[in-house]
Amino acid sequence: MRIAVDLDDVLANHFPEFLQFHNRTWGTNLTPEDFQASVGYWKDVGITKEEGMARLMAFTKTEQFRNQSPVPGAIEAVNYLASRHQLLVITARSEEYTAVTLEWLGHHFPKAFERVYFTNHIGTNQHLPKRSKLEICQEVGAQLIIDDWPNIVVECAGADIPAFLFTRPWNEGWVVPEKFSGHIFRVKSWPNLLKEFDFLFMPL
Repeated sequence: MRIAVDLDDVLANHFPEFLQFHNRTWGTNLTPEDFQASVGYWKDVGITKEEGMARLMAFTKTEQFRNQSPVPGAIEAVNYLASRHQLLVITARSEEYTAVTLEWLGHHFPKAFERVYFTNHIGTNQHLPKRSKLEICQEVGAQLIIDDWPNIVVECAGADIPAFLFTRPWNEGWVVPEKFSGHIFRVKSWPNLLKEFDFLFMPL
């Protein structure tokens, strides 16, 4: 089975570490739980989208960004899946982060992923062509996607690609549409995902 896996906040503990950086740099006291149902953290902080993205881009230039910790349980779960299936990463990061991304994945998940695809939605180079995760999933024949954003899993489910949605503060209030109840499955952790995966997909 070919499985597409998101990077930030699915493999890498991205947003909590960005907030640590934000708190140190701008004197805030933010936690991930402050951003329930948020579609842009800057709205909750009270700054413009441009300033919010500038702060996020500042984080990408730090050692903390380069050395983010993996999401708990991710290494063990990914190794288990990689021993039985074909895994690839599809990230919203821009291609300008190719080197740091491959270095991080190689350190924490050596040989687990066949390839990394960048959709070019998060970065400073606005001239790089943007792609959707669905487009890449269809191009490479992915049969399942693991992500933390409802709009991504809905788009893929609408194209008959099942999805696991990692529960995060920003999607806790979102309810899976009834028509996608057999295509989108919520999980709270990687161990939880493995249990659900074995139950739903082992026969494939």
